[in-house]
Amino acid sequence: MKKLLLVVLILLCAVILGVQASELIKQDTGEQINPPSHDVTTTGPNDEPEKVESPKPTVLPILGVSDYLTDEQVKNMSEWREVAAKLAEQNPELVFCSGPADRKMVCLTFDDGPDAKITPQILDTLKDYDVKASFFFKGNRVRKYRSVVSRAFNEGHLVLSHAYSHQELDKMSPDDIDREILAAEEAIAGATGSKPALIRPPFGAVNEDVINEAAKYSSRLILWSIDTLDWSHKDRNHIARNVLDNVRSGDIILMHSDEDKGETAAALPIIIEGLQKAGYQMVTLDQMLGIDAYKE
Repeated sequence: MKKLLLVVLILLCAVILGVQASELIKQDTGEQINPPSHDVTTTGPNDEPEKVESPKPTVLPILGVSDYLTDEQVKNMSEWREVAAKLAEQNPELVFCSGPADRKMVCLTFDDGPDAKITPQILDTLKDYDVKASFFFKGNRVRKYRSVVSRAFNEGHLVLSHAYSHQELDKMSPDDIDREILAAEEAIAGATGSKPALIRPPFGAVNEDVINEAAKYSSRLILWSIDTLDWSHKDRNHIARNVLDNVRSGDIILMHSDEDKGETAAALPIIIEGLQKAGYQMVTLDQMLGIDAYKE
């Protein structure tokens, strides 16, 4: 009986010593006893999270008001906003109203230029604040103001398409939509050497035909989530409030840069300083949306 107990004690000690040795070996070799799950965030050399893929854009409600719209205009605008948001939800790779909501970024965008006065003023302000923006230029104005277009491009802003002749594309045939897209591309490429892959339909006029024709030429449609309504309520403080009172992460902000938008140019420093104070980074559309601005 004593011999049996002695054998059991020897075996028990051997098991305990074996487990301790195994643990020491694992620690020595750096092997993790409890490896992290796949949900743990991977970090880079500076312990900053690495994004495996770009966050998906959201579809934010489109905001912005004016005291100078008629009841009919307000009704039409509200209906358009619902349609635009629905098209963006149904076509998430082709139509964008806003960007990812998890990063404190916004895009400043300007329609209806170029011109000889307001667009250069806006470029001066952007340069002063070291901010990059996205310009949707009318194709039929690009040749006339080629130096302004070249300046915007050379200073690091996006030079994109606002179609050629500023007509409502959703009322056109597919062939006519094609002509508007291609003529604007050609004009912009002539001034910058790059064909835009992003189009803002004039007036935001978009339907399935516009989406399909743009996609046929490897182009995406960019709408907006904040409308400054600077064409209606031409007051710098009101324009700035439409941005700063409504801003959210991922907003695409609509302004204009043609001849009669002096108040927009005056509002821009207020907007930039307000966004900076609130901690927003102002980036170009390709940076925020993770898509190509130009065609190869």
